[in-house]
Amino acid sequence: MNFDESFPRRVSMARNAIGLTQSELAKKVGIVPRQIAAYEGGEARPRINALHNLAAALGTTPEWLTSGIGDPPNIAHVRSTITLPLIPVITFVQAANLWREDSIVGYDYIPAPRLASESVFAVKVEGDSMQSSSGISFPDGSTVIFDPDADPNNGDFVLCKLNESDDVTFKQLIIDQGKHYLHPLNPRYMNMPVNKNISIMGVAIELRNELSHDVSFLSKSGMISSLMESISDTPVDMKNEFSPEHIAQRLDRIESMLNKLINKDV
Repeated sequence: MNFDESFPRRVSMARNAIGLTQSELAKKVGIVPRQIAAYEGGEARPRINALHNLAAALGTTPEWLTSGIGDPPNIAHVRSTITLPLIPVITFVQAANLWREDSIVGYDYIPAPRLASESVFAVKVEGDSMQSSSGISFPDGSTVIFDPDADPNNGDFVLCKLNESDDVTFKQLIIDQGKHYLHPLNPRYMNMPVNKNISIMGVAIELRNELSHDVSFLSKSGMISSLMESISDTPVDMKNEFSPEHIAQRLDRIESMLNKLINKDV
């Protein structure tokens, strides 16, 4: 969709004509009120799903909202919308200033976790310090959802601000004999003793990862190639290829290779 310069004015005009507040319209569209303010202020443009919900709630079409083409809003054309609660995806810089802001405007929005509070937000992981070859892992670019109202406990994964520098980091919180440490899952990085010189901005409650991150990691590390070469390095007797004995041998070989991959023995 191409938005012309009059898009903000049309949104504001249509909303006022129908008699909705920004909060009421936001609820119908499935976004936060600050996003409606950003649309009307010319600071943001809705994505395709939000645009269709916006048009339905205002009794018009996406084409009229974006470019003025077609019939203007008509209250008789207002349609109900199907929305999911959305939460903002914010940057690390925004996270450092959470305590200064009454509400958060994200650079993106994603569906909220089930039974999540209104204060949860998401951040995309930067770097590989929380990427692990076994167990839970947070690869670069994966999305982590945080609850700022949750109480942090030993072993939780937290987004925290280092009070001395105002830097924000994502690590595992370790509390040992009264001392506090920030623990990276990647063994190439060292634990950071912080005592209590940190402010917890949120406790991780959900990881949303794209399969492509893991596939890319395996491909770049050469593990996929090694696996395929090891599986296929023995000539196959086509006559017995589908015999139960042959299939069992291949499955055993694949399982062995996968175990090696997990333990990084290849």
